[in-house]
Amino acid sequence: MKLIRILIVEDEAIEAFLLSNCLRLEGYQVCELAAHGSDAMRITRQDQPDIIVMDMGLAGSMSGLETARQIRGFSCAPILFLTGCPSDPMRDQIAQLKPAQHLSKPARINEILSTIQQMLAYPPSI
Repeated sequence: MKLIRILIVEDEAIEAFLLSNCLRLEGYQVCELAAHGSDAMRITRQDQPDIIVMDMGLAGSMSGLETARQIRGFSCAPILFLTGCPSDPMRDQIAQLKPAQHLSKPARINEILSTIQQMLAYPPSI
């Protein structure tokens, strides 16, 4: 059975660590953690994750949305965005990056797990 690989893109180290541990306990393989958009792109190319959990606000010059746009150029992995307060324009931008979903922070782990399972049930097509 293939392990599902998940990339976590989160610049808050404690949040990334806690989410990573929860996902591992659920049987997922977690890629190297990324805090910057450039790290996320490198790890996506290298590890080819099955799903990406992306914070909207990242360290460095690229936002989560900009990072996702660039990743879409070479990967169709579903992206689960985590954001503090999504605006309507932000939701529209997320919708353009299909397959993608978003959850508002603070998201409970059961919400994250449920959304990941739903996203994996409908794999992307190129």
